[in-house]
Amino acid sequence: MTLKYIIMTSLFILMGHNAQAQNNKLPTWSNPDNLDGTCYYDDDGALVIKGNIGTKIYLCLDKNYRDDTETIIVNSSGGSAVYGIFVSHILQDKSFKLIIDKRCNSACALHIIPHAKELYVPKDAGIVLHGAPIYSHTAEEKKRTIENMIRNGDSPYEAEKSFQRQEKYGQEDQIFAEKIRKKAGTKTGWLMQKGQWIDQKADNIVNDKFYVWLEQNDVNGLLVDRLMLETCLPNVTIKEFYGPSHPEIKKDTKFQDRIKKANLAIRPYARCLDTDSL
Repeated sequence: MTLKYIIMTSLFILMGHNAQAQNNKLPTWSNPDNLDGTCYYDDDGALVIKGNIGTKIYLCLDKNYRDDTETIIVNSSGGSAVYGIFVSHILQDKSFKLIIDKRCNSACALHIIPHAKELYVPKDAGIVLHGAPIYSHTAEEKKRTIENMIRNGDSPYEAEKSFQRQEKYGQEDQIFAEKIRKKAGTKTGWLMQKGQWIDQKADNIVNDKFYVWLEQNDVNGLLVDRLMLETCLPNVTIKEFYGPSHPEIKKDTKFQDRIKKANLAIRPYARCLDTDSL
C-alpha cells in the first residue's frame, strides 16, 4: 500500500463518530496509520507541526497541546481526513497565529487553517486544496471511487469493503465535522463541494472540474489564491499572503516552475459562495 494511496483515499474512508480521544488513547473504532508526523514546541514557544497528519500528529497534539499556545508553524502535505477532523477538534476555539512553512495542503488546509486567528503565508509557501470527503454517492461516483482505490493498490474486495465502511460511518462523521466547520465559520466552498464556489469573473460554477478525485482530471489540485481565502474563511485574518496572483510571485520564475511541475490549477477569481449548507 503506497503513501499516496493512504493520503488520497483517506479523503473518502471516514470511520467512526467521535473525534476526541480520552487519556491519550485512540478511539476504539479508529485505524492507526503509519503516516510520519510530529509536533513540538520550539525555543520561542511556537508549536511546530511537521509531516503528514495521521495517528502520530494527532496523539502528539492530544498529549502536548498547551492552551497558552500563541503561534503554530505548520509544514504538511496533507494526510488522513479522519485524523484531520480529530486535530480540528483539538484546535477549535483556540486563538493562535498560524505560519505556513512551505506548505499546508489537503487535510492540513481543510482542518487546521480555519481555526487560525491570523494567517501568514510567506513568499516560499503555498496552500493546495483537492477536494473533501463526500457523504453520498451516485452509482457512477461509487464506481469511480472503487476504481481509484484499486488503481492505487487495493484488491477489488478491499476496495468494496473500504467503500462500505465509508458509507456506514460517513453520515455520522459529517454531523461531527459539520459542527466544527460551522463553529469556525468556514464556508462549504472550502471543502470544494459541488456548487459551493464560483469563478467571480465569469460568474460560473467552476468546481465540477475539481470535485473530489482531482487526479482523474488534468490537474492535481488548486493553488489557493487570496480571494478564495477571504471568502471561504471570513473569520481568519490574513496578515501575510504571497499567492499566485501576487505581483512578486508572478515574476518569480522558480516559483512558477514549481507550480507547473506540481501540475496545480490557478483560479485567481475563485471564491466561496455565501452559504452554510452542503
